[in-house]
Amino acid sequence: MRFGTKNFLDYCFLLLIYLQLAILEFFGLGQILNKIITFALVVYMVFSFKKYWKTGIIFIVIIPCFYLLSCIFGESFDIGNVLSNFLMQFYPIIYVYYIVLLCKCRSNVISTCLDKGFWLFNGTMLINIVVLLMQIFVPFSINAVVDPDAVIDFYPDTISGLFQYASTHIVCLFTIFIVIYDISYIKRISKYYLRVLIVFLILALIVISLFIAIESDNKALFLLLPISLFAYWISGNTGSLTKIQYFIACAYAIFVVIYMLYSINVNFQIFLNKNFVNIFELILNSSDLGSAANGSGERISIIPYAFGEASTWLFGKGFGSTYIYRSGYLAFHHFGQADFGSLLVLGGIWYLLIIICYYAISFAEISGYRFANHTFDLFIGIILILICVAVYTQCFTRTNTIFSLVLIMLAFRVRFTDHTI
Repeated sequence: MRFGTKNFLDYCFLLLIYLQLAILEFFGLGQILNKIITFALVVYMVFSFKKYWKTGIIFIVIIPCFYLLSCIFGESFDIGNVLSNFLMQFYPIIYVYYIVLLCKCRSNVISTCLDKGFWLFNGTMLINIVVLLMQIFVPFSINAVVDPDAVIDFYPDTISGLFQYASTHIVCLFTIFIVIYDISYIKRISKYYLRVLIVFLILALIVISLFIAIESDNKALFLLLPISLFAYWISGNTGSLTKIQYFIACAYAIFVVIYMLYSINVNFQIFLNKNFVNIFELILNSSDLGSAANGSGERISIIPYAFGEASTWLFGKGFGSTYIYRSGYLAFHHFGQADFGSLLVLGGIWYLLIIICYYAISFAEISGYRFANHTFDLFIGIILILICVAVYTQCFTRTNTIFSLVLIMLAFRVRFTDHTI
């Protein structure tokens, strides 16, 4: 393997971005690192990738154009809001664009990281589990650095391990990444007993993670994990009738077992109601409440509210109207907690679709669609994960969230590339 100066810098950038997610944001360094890394990446891409950095320039031009139209035709224009909201979206765009260029032009760097990263990724997960359990059983024993004005009263929302303060969504997404990465990594192991050990590792991680999710009120894991695993499955198995039949049979068997346990076991019934049934009821009940919804329900209620506004079908209410995380905007107490609804309101439907297209196409490249046998199925899986996460959290305006999604897409890539160990 050729290891030149550019490769060395790429490894340094990737390690720094990973450490930003895994530990540095715990110490409150997120914002300053966003600025430093983004500036360094822009300069590096222009001079290092030469003509290749222009391959996605159409999105880099179209997105700011629609952003500007939203500001011009919005309800109000505050330059502070315009700049702040732009930067919050610009950082993740650059992070993802850099990974895309690496996958296109220096895929050997990505392959090496995925081949050699098993112990780093799983080690991060295991250390984080220890910290999470400490935070659960010994409250306030380990706390991330946070501005005093941003302290959250509800302690379970702050149980985020060594990730950024109050980042239970990152715990959720990183857990999904580890599970899918380990599943993909199994085929690279030639020794049978090691494969068995990894299977037990995956099962143990899932069980422990679900326990932590219960204790930290991170119910999203109970939905996003099966959705992501389903998306992972359809990305490589829908071409085989036998595998489809096997999947349907397994799904039916699981449903029967769950139904039987739900019928005869009170504790299981309580568990299922709290972590599944209540979530679906929240989604259904919140869709008609508008700003009257509260807490997690606002993620859902803001979407039909936005579609009912005439401005949504043009350029939105404008990114100059408010800061994207400003609570209380339009009477939504938690406005900005999920990017799907926030961007739909402020930027309009066309801006949101362009953003989704940019990330979907980027994620297709990152996940290795060139190596996949069923690219359409893979694309459907990517869209499914992307929209679910966008409805759930701030994936278009937070670098830690978007990089967690990038890691999930890289776990897909492991599946489509063959390197037996």
